[in-house]
Amino acid sequence: MVELLLHPGFIKDKEPELRPELPLQGRILYVLRNGEFSKSAIAEKIGHKTVSGELNKQVRNLIKAGLIEYTIPKNPNSPRQKYRLTSKSQNIETKK
Repeated sequence: MVELLLHPGFIKDKEPELRPELPLQGRILYVLRNGEFSKSAIAEKIGHKTVSGELNKQVRNLIKAGLIEYTIPKNPNSPRQKYRLTSKSQNIETKK
């Protein structure tokens, strides 16, 4: 079981790149609240120039935790792959 502690600011409407106090997982979840995005689009929205190893690692962790999912589950390495929130992540309550 993976427990993610999210900063209370996760639910505010500020752009994630302006919110460096959020952990990377929280910023990824924040971005995906607005729809489906590729890793490169997620990286851009959180203020990274490229997809880092840490971003890849956190995306994998979020998939394993069941908080995000592939849009093309049968082909996870597709160049058109995007990610979206699962119903589990949409029901997360922020822990204080």
